[in-house]
Amino acid sequence: MRKKYLLLSILLVLLLSISTALISVEQSRHNIQDETGLLLYGANSMDGDILGYSINGYLAIEGENNKEDMAMYMKEIVSNLGLDTFDFDNVYINDQEDNEYASMDWYYQKNYYKTILNLNDSKLYISIAVDLAKDAKVNEIYDRVSKELTKIEHTLDVESSLVINTAIYKELPGELTRNEVIEQIYLGFKNMGAKLVSDYSNEGGSMGFIGYSPLLKNTVNMNDKKYNLHMAVYYDETIEQYYLTIANPVIESSY
Repeated sequence: MRKKYLLLSILLVLLLSISTALISVEQSRHNIQDETGLLLYGANSMDGDILGYSINGYLAIEGENNKEDMAMYMKEIVSNLGLDTFDFDNVYINDQEDNEYASMDWYYQKNYYKTILNLNDSKLYISIAVDLAKDAKVNEIYDRVSKELTKIEHTLDVESSLVINTAIYKELPGELTRNEVIEQIYLGFKNMGAKLVSDYSNEGGSMGFIGYSPLLKNTVNMNDKKYNLHMAVYYDETIEQYYLTIANPVIESSY
């Protein structure tokens, strides 16, 4: 009888320990308040070193826009994101029929910024791209880019659309096999509360995984499906090394 109670006691302690650990993981995940924080949580749960980050914000503005609007927005963005003085002469401008393009890039606190404005048939596209160092405060930069584009959007009385993409770049351990890399991907999905929607691969070893997590608000709809998590693995055959990109909502070609 005593042995029976002892076994029950041990089993109860084990169940409580497992339950506490699971609750701790869930609390850690749900305490993350933003997309960038959840991506970092998922990335850090996977093997390998983080190489860097990028943030890309896009704002499309309908209506009658012109070159004066381009200059105004460029000056406002650049001044607010790191440059003390603004000289429009330093802006690269390419004028074509019905298409005017202006860009400016600069370094600020070890991070590389690039702003592109494209005026096409009176529709204005604003892009802010930031390549961040591995020790950068990603949340702060994300908030700055988001705040800048949101502020512009809130001043408009015309239709607009705003999207912000975040990407994390990792170097996976070189000794991992292809199957072990896939296991790492699934681990990242699990820790971000995501389900796999689709995947793709090629003969060179590169793979892609697209999913959806209810914990990520930054979502896109394609083919009547929701996506907000995209992981892609690139295999460098020359050095036999896997590189991983983790993005929300999807990986853009500019990455």
